[in-house]
Amino acid sequence: MTSIICPKCKGHISEWDVICLNCGHSVSPEERKILVKEQEELHAREHELKMAAHQAHLKHHHPHQLQMRLDKFSIGVFHTTFDIVSVFFISVFLLIIVALLMML
Repeated sequence: MTSIICPKCKGHISEWDVICLNCGHSVSPEERKILVKEQEELHAREHELKMAAHQAHLKHHHPHQLQMRLDKFSIGVFHTTFDIVSVFFISVFLLIIVALLMML
């Protein structure tokens, strides 16, 4: 539910209220539509600013230097990185060890 700002006392009003509970100002349907539109535009601008700040933060967030160096090397057709290939081989090696221990 959107709240609008009273033009007289600057208090918050529900978009469905006919009068302001703080000052008693009567809000006409035309004035309500204008105020709701202004409030939605304000929320949209605030959301855009928050998203821009979040994108800027993500843009400047750098991974660890070792990770950046490893990401430079791509392996094979799928251009997988060194860390993905190493995790795959380590997991296969551990599965082989578990299988051998289960046979004993």
